[in-house]
Amino acid sequence: MEKDPKSFRALQENIEALGAGDLATVHRKPALSFAEELGALAYDVAFADPPYALGEAGKLADRWLRAPFSRILSVEHSTKDAMPEGGVTRKYGTTAITFYRSEE
Repeated sequence: MEKDPKSFRALQENIEALGAGDLATVHRKPALSFAEELGALAYDVAFADPPYALGEAGKLADRWLRAPFSRILSVEHSTKDAMPEGGVTRKYGTTAITFYRSEE
């Protein structure tokens, strides 16, 4: 999920350069609204990097915890953001990535 046009194009180009066009899909939509439309375990892995200032990382993780839309969710966020319990967080300077894994 990527709504910035330049980043979206770069992701598409990288996917094609890796020969993974049939294996990966990037959607141009805000992560939270996209996730609201997903059914259970619609994806194997979902990567999200919502805007830090909007607090969407925690909201996205809450949505996933209520109804997992992927087997694994990776959410990038500020180290200052409080994330819901149940994930494993790795910190890189002021950036953190929290991983959630479905038991299903």
